[in-house]
Amino acid sequence: MMAGFLARSGEFATRLLSGGTLEIVLLIVLIVVALILFLVALWILWKLLILLGKGLLWGFRTGGDATQKQRMARREARLTAPPPVATGWGSSPRIRLR
Repeated sequence: MMAGFLARSGEFATRLLSGGTLEIVLLIVLIVVALILFLVALWILWKLLILLGKGLLWGFRTGGDATQKQRMARREARLTAPPPVATGWGSSPRIRLR
């Protein structure tokens, strides 16, 4: 299918080149239009790639926000908890040998 299309396109181009001035101008116009369409397609693909990147960054940031909220909740729970009770003078959870 693709080979047939390429063969017909090549045949069309050779007929245009073998023709007069009008056919050559038509061929040049067709080439310019094809290049413009190609550039527009590249531009659209570039914009879609940028949008995809922004979406991925937003997704990672949203996931990071959930992790950050969990950390803040743990920190708040630790700060609002009553301090550990120390009994006696100079008591410490570590044993000091002097």
